[in-house]
Amino acid sequence: MANNMPKPKPRRRCVVCAMILIAGIILAGLGASLTYRREDARLREEFQAYAQDIKETLVSDLKVSLQVLASVADFYAASPGVSRAEFDAFLKNSLSEHLAIYAMLWVPRVTDAERAAFEKEAQRQGYADFHIVEQDKEGKIIPAPRRAEYFPNFYSA
Repeated sequence: MANNMPKPKPRRRCVVCAMILIAGIILAGLGASLTYRREDARLREEFQAYAQDIKETLVSDLKVSLQVLASVADFYAASPGVSRAEFDAFLKNSLSEHLAIYAMLWVPRVTDAERAAFEKEAQRQGYADFHIVEQDKEGKIIPAPRRAEYFPNFYSA
């Protein structure tokens, strides 16, 4: 029995194979693109949620810090002669309860005319070696040179 079907030409087979290969590459590219877009959208949503959480935490911590700062201002307004011990005692609970606050400092403005009296008063309060100082370019602590005003870290909690 003779086969009357014409034999496919080799060139036609190559064209069919090439078309299948090209279709496969196109489908794979489309699939990869779709997967990339979905993953990108998921990561963006995840990032936005994370960023929102951080924002809310920062806003909350800032509000608490400002409340503590306002209470310190009220404390000084009500009691003008606050000692270091009173400052520490007043802030002890706030600093232990609110971990966003690492430290609170009392940094008064001292004019050059007030400097000597300010240093003597600190020494009288028990800080015998107190002087207004600063760091030089090499990082060494030196007496602050004369200038119009100073902002020494007088109390810290």
